[in-house]
Amino acid sequence: MIKRGAGWGAGSQYNGMYNINTVEAITGKVISVDKITPVKGMSYGIHFLVKTGKETISVYLGPSWFMHNQKIKISPKDNVTVTGSRRK
Repeated sequence: MIKRGAGWGAGSQYNGMYNINTVEAITGKVISVDKITPVKGMSYGIHFLVKTGKETISVYLGPSWFMHNQKIKISPKDNVTVTGSRRK
């Protein structure tokens, strides 16, 4: 069993992928929302696909236990603006 929050902490391998030099904002329509494990051994998180005018982008929101406790709920067909670090 994977421990709640496993792999999402500040010093984790996953968070080491964040790069302040690649931060940007995108706007588009949500195509799908699902659960995903970004790195082996992590607890699962919430992920969605956003269709912009130019491309379809994967967006990792965060650990599912955290996202399920937020007031905002994201569903397919929602229009969203997301600011984050793009992984090339």
